[in-house]
Amino acid sequence: MKLLTAAILLVLGTFGVCADTLSLNGNWKFRIDKENIGEDSGWFKEDVATSQWVGVSVPHTWNVDTGSETYKGTAWYARTVQGPLVSNDKHISLEFDGVYRDSKVWVNGHLVSQHNDSGYTQFSVPVEHVWRRDSTNTIVVEVNNDFSPRALPIDESFDWANDGGITRDVRLVTKPENYIGKVLVDSKLTDDLSSATVTVDAYVSPDELSGKTLTFTFLDPNDNVVSYVKQVIGDDILSYDSPLRHDAQHVSKFPVVRIEAKVDNPVLWHFDHPKQYRVIASVSDGGELTDQYEMQFGIRSLRLRDGFYFLNNEPMRLMGIEWMPGSHPLYGMASSKPFVQQILRDLKALNVIITRFHWQQSDDVFDFMDDEGMLVQEEIPAWQRLPSDDNVALTQKNQFKSMIFSHFNHPSIYAWGIGNEMSESPQAAQFVKAGADIIADLDSSRLSVYASNKLQLILSEQQARASASDIPDFIEYNEYYGTWHEGSTANILPTLNLLSEVYPHKSVVISEFGLCECDPKFEKGDQFRIEALSSHTSEYKKAENVAGAIFFSYNDYRTHMGDVGENSFQSRVHGIVDIYGNKKPSWQAFRETASPLSHFSVVRSKDNHFAVAIQSRSLKDIPAYTLNEYTLIWTAYDDAGLPVQSGKRLLPKLAPGDSYKEVLPSLTETAARIRAEIFRPTGYSVQEATLAL
Repeated sequence: MKLLTAAILLVLGTFGVCADTLSLNGNWKFRIDKENIGEDSGWFKEDVATSQWVGVSVPHTWNVDTGSETYKGTAWYARTVQGPLVSNDKHISLEFDGVYRDSKVWVNGHLVSQHNDSGYTQFSVPVEHVWRRDSTNTIVVEVNNDFSPRALPIDESFDWANDGGITRDVRLVTKPENYIGKVLVDSKLTDDLSSATVTVDAYVSPDELSGKTLTFTFLDPNDNVVSYVKQVIGDDILSYDSPLRHDAQHVSKFPVVRIEAKVDNPVLWHFDHPKQYRVIASVSDGGELTDQYEMQFGIRSLRLRDGFYFLNNEPMRLMGIEWMPGSHPLYGMASSKPFVQQILRDLKALNVIITRFHWQQSDDVFDFMDDEGMLVQEEIPAWQRLPSDDNVALTQKNQFKSMIFSHFNHPSIYAWGIGNEMSESPQAAQFVKAGADIIADLDSSRLSVYASNKLQLILSEQQARASASDIPDFIEYNEYYGTWHEGSTANILPTLNLLSEVYPHKSVVISEFGLCECDPKFEKGDQFRIEALSSHTSEYKKAENVAGAIFFSYNDYRTHMGDVGENSFQSRVHGIVDIYGNKKPSWQAFRETASPLSHFSVVRSKDNHFAVAIQSRSLKDIPAYTLNEYTLIWTAYDDAGLPVQSGKRLLPKLAPGDSYKEVLPSLTETAARIRAEIFRPTGYSVQEATLAL
């Protein structure tokens, strides 16, 4: 679906009300296949003997298990499942959120799927033709994580863990004869944001639909109905023209029903106000409901220009940090949903507004960002090495299709990444151009971007026009002067000013900066990281073309390129927390640097009263954005540390550069210390201040 404008409305994770879903997480049998004899030995058969197999819990990666931490090769998973949840359901499928990397799936001894060259994308496997509805069924999955020149990431080039296995959720899904397979929603906001025209593409089952009724009910964040559309399906309203008819590697002839609705005075999605609408889509036959989907969505607009992000027409400069998932030595890439959410909550506690991923993540990650308020860039894992295999072009296209189709409906995603650090050569430009064209065809509402670490080498407009960075919608620069790159902070501003000259119409986002302790010269360790954070950020603030900055990285991370540790502990020391999540001093330094407040303190006035003084950062600073519906909470404590008095105040709206002072009531005689704290509307703490009396 091509979107009409940068203003976008997106649905969150959908689920079928009439469909039934059975989680296949949990107990599976597992076996390493070092000699690669499994297929010849019939390990895929339904009567396979599993006495030599071991029990594991899916999601699972063998690269954190004792004895197989560094294993690259083939392994097998197997389990049995009783017949379907609803015996008369026509459509039955297995859904995998991620199997790393090349996989084959057998059901009852029948090969039903091969999913290759992509270990982080979702795929669905129709199995109704081999499924036993009245007895047990055997599911066997063969997985291989050998480095490959055909895959993305290419060979061993990537700098994260090569964790093989069924690393994400697995489900068995049954659906009725007439069902809704997917819903994609976009909107066109008026320039003044006063209304939105909502366009819905519903991918419906390819069964006979003529005469069936499709209805859409739109509800605002307070559950008030704002629009209702009812459509009797006829051949004249079905089409097959959407480019997103894509289910992982399967391109299905699903007909598409398109409807439009208008939403007046929409409540806009914002990282501090992640308000969401709901749409209920249903199919009925003669008044009988056959399938129903319910989903949340957010309406927002976002663009980059003039050195600013413009979210819902508000100019702002944003800051964030990049998290490298799969880095805990006990879980790897098979981390549980509660564990992932714990990390994401820590990112919110750090005042993170923008982030990026080097490879595709699961819906759970983006659901959290949709609900809690964060902007994210998702990339295909094209990292450093350029493809030499012609088949990689097809892999690139398929990965974009799968990523965009699966995650199209998340308002938190604002940009699709084409790759990272692949040079500024003509070959890189060709790869980036192909990716930008695919994005424009599939999702022209979002921005396209490529992250370069070579922009300091571009010295002329002619070089700029020929580089890969000239192609996408904005510039991303991995800037490491004084760490990975030669030079010092004195080189930063001249380079950024030169980028302004050679790319005069494009804003810059610093997509990486920070410190890897992989060189003996950085003997000061985390203190050096704190200094790099401060000094580099100070230079970015001086450049008028820089709209945002992303620190690298949140965590020390597991990687087969690791400089320290062995087996599942092999890692790079690059983060403000270690591989177990323990905070370093740089954690607090980053939190303060990423705060939207330039000043926050509790002060004593001349008349012996006390006040809280607040100053928001101006648009010449980073970060900088309006503080709307933030809350001040203060507490007075006695000498024993017990609270004796407190107060709460909803702050007035503070535009960038505004100041505010709140005089506190007279304190009790036992008060010995005052602590004040600012909170976002979403409940996350921004900054604290204390004063000893």
